[in-house]
Amino acid sequence: MIPNNIHYSGYVDEISLLSRLHEGGFGLVWTEDMYWREYMKYNASYKVSTYLRAGIPIVAHKSISCANLIEKNNWGILVDTLEEAVEVINNMSEEEYQKYIDSISKVSFLLGNNWFTKKLLVDSIYKL
Repeated sequence: MIPNNIHYSGYVDEISLLSRLHEGGFGLVWTEDMYWREYMKYNASYKVSTYLRAGIPIVAHKSISCANLIEKNNWGILVDTLEEAVEVINNMSEEEYQKYIDSISKVSFLLGNNWFTKKLLVDSIYKL
């Protein structure tokens, strides 16, 4: 049985998904499975970029591979447990949340305009 706070939507296209996510909240990049937790220490989850593109803060385990980027750029919260995440979010002011949104807006714009891909291609051509 699915809990009341989970709403299954089936397939959602990319534009609709980003639009829905942009409505607010947090993007959860999490697993309780130790195999996948270990995997996430070394591999960047595509979910991180999806949430950043949508303009919402990330909630992730402190051991995630991009933890330094999240912390350094103020893109979200890093915690050891989901209970800790709930506590941090429940005690977060509107002003604190807005600071995350403001920090994320910079990278969201770059992701939305494919800046990183374009830079990689241009840099590669100049190296040739």
